[in-house]
Amino acid sequence: MLEVTRVLGNLVRQGWRPKRTLVFCNWGAEEFGLVGSTEWVEDNLLKLSNRAVAYINTDICTSGDVFRPTASPQLHHFVIETSKKIPAPNNNSITLYDYWKQYHAEAAKVAPENPNDFVDASVIIKPLGGGTDHVPFTFFAGIPAIDLTFEKNKLHLPVKFIAYPLYHTGYDTFFLVDSFIDPGFNLHKTCGLLNGLMLHTLADAPIIPFNVTYYAKSIFQAFQYLKKSGLYNRMLNHSINIDVLENKIDDFVEAANEFHTRLLEASTDTESNPLLLRSMNDQLMHLDQTLLLANGLPLQKQYRHVVHALSLHNFYGSSAFPGIQDLMFEIDNSSNAAETWTQLEKHVSDVIIAIHRATQHLNPLYSI
Repeated sequence: MLEVTRVLGNLVRQGWRPKRTLVFCNWGAEEFGLVGSTEWVEDNLLKLSNRAVAYINTDICTSGDVFRPTASPQLHHFVIETSKKIPAPNNNSITLYDYWKQYHAEAAKVAPENPNDFVDASVIIKPLGGGTDHVPFTFFAGIPAIDLTFEKNKLHLPVKFIAYPLYHTGYDTFFLVDSFIDPGFNLHKTCGLLNGLMLHTLADAPIIPFNVTYYAKSIFQAFQYLKKSGLYNRMLNHSINIDVLENKIDDFVEAANEFHTRLLEASTDTESNPLLLRSMNDQLMHLDQTLLLANGLPLQKQYRHVVHALSLHNFYGSSAFPGIQDLMFEIDNSSNAAETWTQLEKHVSDVIIAIHRATQHLNPLYSI
């Protein structure tokens, strides 16, 4: 972070003025439960809800040499395109994207590790999980986020460590990183280049570089998981209107594709109609917030996002439609299943309303 601020600071001294404000934050008490970032987000929620475009998180820059970003769905395309502009660590003749592709070509032909992973033609972008400071931004405040990291190569080190064997021990020192984890700090350099270029683009791009069609794919994919897991049929058999939710998701997919077409048309001329540009940027900025429940998820009030958030039973992994999955788990493991079914019926109704709200949000302003 210090290196990125130094580089961007030099640009400012040379006359650059970002069109959007950049705020650099260094959090305290992360290991105690994301205390610093959570308190700051809660304290600044109104301002963030109105003005924040995106949050870029870098917790552990590297614990290995495999690029494994996680991101909100509308930022997937941005991550991929930015990786094509950065040289690979230890090899300036290829891009980071090429380097990224090589790993996935070796790792089982881009087979996703869980059903929520986003897969394009060559690489995998995992959904945002937990255990780090993007959690309050995305799952509580509804601000799109990216988490940048290089992780261990599971093909060469299949042991299930969180990072590397000496992580969070007394041996986790500068010497360890310099000698074994990232000799020459080339991976850290790549991480800094990514952060810097992403911040510069997000600050200055006339149109915020989000792609809502990726969000549509993500929601569709998440719902397919409910079907494949059998949860869909169980809810349908219990007279819960899960089929209505499916119809609302189809509407959202259509609205997202139409919005993206209009955005591409607007991008050909970003100067003649600044009000249209501003309104479409606002729609991009606030999409995630339409998917929040004011009072939080049924069993996790600290999370409000109905489509992507953490499961009650997995703090580190992402869950598709977390409220639905957590309530179904409670039904299977509770002595009071009837009450939980009632709670689930209400929550599915809340999700239907949220998806409908997101669809309306993407419609042209003149159609409201």
